[in-house]
Amino acid sequence: MQYARLTKKSVLDLANGRGDFKTNVSKILYYGAIQNAIFSSLQKAMFAFAFDDDTDEEKEKQKRKELQVLNGMVDSLLRGMGVGGAIVSTAKNMIMAFAEQNNSRDFDYSEPLIAMLNLSPPVGSKARKILSAGKTFKYKKDEIMYMDKLDIDNPMWNSIGNVVSSTTNIPLDRVINKVNNLKEVIDQRNSAWQKLALSLGWNTWDLGVENEEFNEAEKEVAKIKKEKSEAKRKAKREEQKRLEEIERKKKEARMVQCSARIRKGKGPRCKNKTENKNGKCYAHQ
Repeated sequence: MQYARLTKKSVLDLANGRGDFKTNVSKILYYGAIQNAIFSSLQKAMFAFAFDDDTDEEKEKQKRKELQVLNGMVDSLLRGMGVGGAIVSTAKNMIMAFAEQNNSRDFDYSEPLIAMLNLSPPVGSKARKILSAGKTFKYKKDEIMYMDKLDIDNPMWNSIGNVVSSTTNIPLDRVINKVNNLKEVIDQRNSAWQKLALSLGWNTWDLGVENEEFNEAEKEVAKIKKEKSEAKRKAKREEQKRLEEIERKKKEARMVQCSARIRKGKGPRCKNKTENKNGKCYAHQ
C-alpha cells in the first residue's frame, strides 16, 4: 500500500514537473516494479522453484505462480491508489475468474463472487474461508471419514479452523497451519530448505510440501471405492445371469414337442420343441 502511494506521488510529480526527473523515474521503477516484484515473489514462495526438478508439471506450476505474482503486483498498485483503483482491481479479477471458469468443464459461480467480495478484503477473506471449508467437506468427505478424527492431517481440521476463524475471528486456522508446519519441519522426508522456509512461516502448499498421510488415505479410499465398484459390477452380473436362467427355465416350461410328423406325416413325431399355440415348430408351420 505504501509503495503504491509513493509510486503514485512520483508519477504525479513527474507529470507536473516537480522534483528531479531521474529521482522520480527511479522511485517509479523501484517501488512500482522491483520492490513490488520482490515482495510478491516472496509471498508466493517463487524461490521454491530453484530447488525443484525441471519437469513439465513443475514448469506448469511455475507458470501459474508467475502469473499470480504479476497479478498480485498489479493489484497492489491499483489498491494503493484508493477506492477507484480497488474497484478496477476487483473488476479485473472478476473478469479473470469468469474466463478461468469458462474454460473449465463445471462453471463455478463462487469464484467470480469471491473476486467481487474482495473489494472489501476482510469480507472477501471470510467468504473464501467459508467456501474453502465447504469445498473441503464436499470433495474430501470420504478421506475425512476414513482418517482418524484426532489426526491433525485430517482435512476436517482445516475446514473447522476456517469456519471458526471466519465466524468468530478466533484465528484457529492459523493455529492449525502452524501445527502442520511444525509437524512438517520435523518430518525427515522434507528437504532442508523446505524445513527452513516452513519454520519462517511459509505455507506447505507454497513450498510443494506433500501431506503424505492424507495422500496415503486418499489411495486407500480410492482402493476401497474400486473394490466396492467391482463388487457391485460382479453382483449385477450374477443377478443378470440369475434372471436369464429363470427366464430360460420359464421358456423351457412353456415349450412342448412339435405335434407334426416327419416324412410327410407318415413317420414319427418331430422332436423339435416349440412355444407356438398351434403346437408346431418353425419347420412345420
